[in-house]
Amino acid sequence: HVQLVVAGDDAADDDALGMGLPGARRGHSMTESSFADGTPVAVLLGGWGYEEFSMDPFFLTSRPDSRAGNSDGRRYSWGRRAIAGEPPSPRAFHSATEVAPGQLLVYGGVG
Repeated sequence: HVQLVVAGDDAADDDALGMGLPGARRGHSMTESSFADGTPVAVLLGGWGYEEFSMDPFFLTSRPDSRAGNSDGRRYSWGRRAIAGEPPSPRAFHSATEVAPGQLLVYGGVG
């Protein structure tokens, strides 16, 4: 097992990292968690797709926006942040569970 801990509170710009949006994949995990400041986040890890994916996480956050054009009045955006420690080896069909705010336990999988 591996614990994935979010290191900072400063979101990196996707375009600056050259990461764009997470690609289509299967066998990934999407886990509800939060940043150190309490901001709720969904964490996308791993999986298989048309290309090999690393275990560097994508974070989906939301903020209120009256112009969002959806029923909940929130704007959703993908981002990347640095993580503390070494990420797990690339894998799919694993499980990821929040064990403490901002800490995920990743277990099993194929890869």
